[in-house]
Amino acid sequence: MKLTGLIVLIFAGLPLCGVFAQVPSGDELLRMTEETINPSIYRSQMSITTVKPGQKESTLGMEVYYKEDTGTFMEMTSPARSRGLRFLEKETNLYMYNPKSNSRRPLRLSPEQSFQGTVFSNNDVSDPKYTDDYSASLSGEDSFNHPDTGKTDCLIVLAEANGKRLPMERSESGFIKTVCVPSVSIITPNPDCSSRA
Repeated sequence: MKLTGLIVLIFAGLPLCGVFAQVPSGDELLRMTEETINPSIYRSQMSITTVKPGQKESTLGMEVYYKEDTGTFMEMTSPARSRGLRFLEKETNLYMYNPKSNSRRPLRLSPEQSFQGTVFSNNDVSDPKYTDDYSASLSGEDSFNHPDTGKTDCLIVLAEANGKRLPMERSESGFIKTVCVPSVSIITPNPDCSSRA
């Protein structure tokens, strides 16, 4: 089972790889990616697509709001059965509120439980810290046909899980060589986490 994600993150003001005396290490590129996709305050639209052999592909859509030292608020936008579900992550606690239920009280969720039936845990989605959980190394260079930038030269970074209970066993990502931001990622889910889904 493979999940393929396309991340287009070209921000003005990011350091160019050419500025560095040498190409950053895989761990340094992973840290830079984490800082890019998790700034101190942001709003984003995200999706998680799950592909399982012999089953229909499923996609979850959500809007995410984050502020450092405050927490994460997420609202599901798709599929229709999940639309309107709201999640609040504060410190290490994650709460879910379903406005369609008759309850006015949110439910506290376990950080280790599956997030809406995916291989990702609630904690993986609400508070991702890849540099704590993965070791990265440069594994070469390649070119990709990017939908926005055309033929794009990339550094290939291989990130491997440091533990068995992480949702991704490994991730191979292409970083746009001139700006050191992620462009394309091929994620191999960890079979030890399949029991979550």
